[in-house]
Amino acid sequence: MSYCHRLSLATVLIAGLLTTQSWALKLVQGPILGDLTKTTVSIGWKTDQACEGTVEVVHSTGNPVGEFKAIAKDSSTRYEAFLRGLKSGNRYGYSIKIRNQSGVFESARAWFTTDVPDSQAFRFVSMADSRGAVNGVNVETLSKIVSHVKKAEPALLFFQGDLINGHQNADTVRIQFDQWKQVMEPILQSIPVYMGVGSHEMAVKPIDGVDGDSIFREEFNQVPWNGPENLKGLVYSFDFGNSHFVMLDSYTRIRNFEVTEDQLEWLEKDLAATPKLHRFVGLHDVPYPNHAHLKSSINIYPEMMDKFLTLCDKYGVEIIFCGHEHNYERKLINNTLNPKVKGWIYQVKNGTCGAPIYKGNTDTRNQMAFSESYNYILVEVDGPQVTVTAYDDNGKQLDHFSYKK
Repeated sequence: MSYCHRLSLATVLIAGLLTTQSWALKLVQGPILGDLTKTTVSIGWKTDQACEGTVEVVHSTGNPVGEFKAIAKDSSTRYEAFLRGLKSGNRYGYSIKIRNQSGVFESARAWFTTDVPDSQAFRFVSMADSRGAVNGVNVETLSKIVSHVKKAEPALLFFQGDLINGHQNADTVRIQFDQWKQVMEPILQSIPVYMGVGSHEMAVKPIDGVDGDSIFREEFNQVPWNGPENLKGLVYSFDFGNSHFVMLDSYTRIRNFEVTEDQLEWLEKDLAATPKLHRFVGLHDVPYPNHAHLKSSINIYPEMMDKFLTLCDKYGVEIIFCGHEHNYERKLINNTLNPKVKGWIYQVKNGTCGAPIYKGNTDTRNQMAFSESYNYILVEVDGPQVTVTAYDDNGKQLDHFSYKK
């Protein structure tokens, strides 16, 4: 065989190998854990090609639990598997197996723990406002905080909006969400993250039925769909341990900075029905902003805000977690601040885990802590005792308080 012939044959073989590699089946996003209960959880992911997929589950003891088949979601490359028949407070490992004519791929094993019994202590994290310059996300700061959160091993994460910078173009928004998920990946595969809508997610110019709401639902459809009919996937509630959590939307298409009437009606029914000891509410906008958003938060509609706070007071909501203003603040909402509130509610504004820090502190009424810092909140729930600690992006403590219900 001549040298030229051997070279041509080698070139063909290499080209064929590259072609095979370029068509190899890949997991391009995920796995992402969602909607976790005492006996069920969903696992979502995205591939580069249409395929079949299953999730193989084992117990922490090493005993096999089963293999669960995936279903295609809103496209032929987005999948979700529902794991059922699990046991409360148990730890499970899982791996994703996908296959088609291009090949087979199996993910590394990840671990999660199901919702715990009411008598068992747990911890959760609250964050908000991670937007920045790199594909819509502050990659550097958010990555640091994700590292701290992973080490804390919370049971879940509550995220009150403005994940990304947003854009009028829908494809750009999807790219930004991909970037956010990439940075959050160490958490998303083992901790359910419950997202809320902020102003920047809603920046998409509505074209052909595609708007900020529809993209948010598409990207984060692993939350409970139990809210008001027209806000399912954006407004919802869920339980964990002895606690009840509610996420609201203050950026509906009706008008900004408003918890709409249908949400308030739903909220009252939802809070009245829960038997859980602790109740926590999240939303993006601040009831009592301290500086930058004094004229651009839900306080600009006093009647609506009073109704919202009255419901929270009536049904024993202990903490309202919010973002919007890019600093940390804890404020006590009671009858000295609002005469319609008979008891007490903490407003905890953990308003930046990446968004540009806002300077200034104008409204200091009932202010118990304040810091111009990137931050996240760790909440520990143990029976009637709740302990809340705020940290900056370097792990330095900013605030610490506790109470009993």
